[in-house]
Amino acid sequence: MKLGQIRLTSGFLSISFGVFILMLSGLAGFYVPGAPSPQTTGGTLKATVTPTSSAVSTPAPQASPSSRTTQTAPSPASSPTSTPGPSATPTPTIYVVKAGDSASEIADKFGISTNALLKANNMTDPDKLAVGDKLVIPQR
Repeated sequence: MKLGQIRLTSGFLSISFGVFILMLSGLAGFYVPGAPSPQTTGGTLKATVTPTSSAVSTPAPQASPSSRTTQTAPSPASSPTSTPGPSATPTPTIYVVKAGDSASEIADKFGISTNALLKANNMTDPDKLAVGDKLVIPQR
């Protein structure tokens, strides 16, 4: 066999036919009859979503004017539900110690006990306050 000549064998024909089929299926986009074609925007696929509703809303029963029974609450299926959002974490109050302040005066000013103030600030000796110290004031 000379360079540039291709010998047509059954193996070569099988491979060629397989490549040809793969190319055709790629060009056809794997067409499925009856399936919606995908929409593309700028080379990317854009999903199409069709909302469906399987829930059936029924109105709450109305009490007749002549009836003397207690009014019933609406059924859970007809009332909207909401999930509570995250609860707000209270921001701690910070007090900066000034000249002449004492732990008991600061505690009184915020309506808390001296022990609560010391505990919130990991202190054991109330006389060790220094000007400029930042104290956390606990919630009442």
